[in-house]
Amino acid sequence: MEHVVQHVLTVLQFNSAVSRERSIKVRDLARMAGIGEDELARMLRDLRGYGYVELIDDSVYLTRKGMMRVISKFS
Repeated sequence: MEHVVQHVLTVLQFNSAVSRERSIKVRDLARMAGIGEDELARMLRDLRGYGYVELIDDSVYLTRKGMMRVISKFS
């Protein structure tokens, strides 16, 4: 499960979804990440609780903390 979480965060980073203005639709993220929308919605609620993402209506973006998590996996 951890690798799926990391993959979702990486997809957000790769697509520059790092601010409210650059947020992407949850359904598009599900398609890009290759996981179901229901599974992704549950995961995003958890990630929001950890402070890694922000959810606005049906869109999502990485927070600074989320960006740091992605970057730390590559260093």
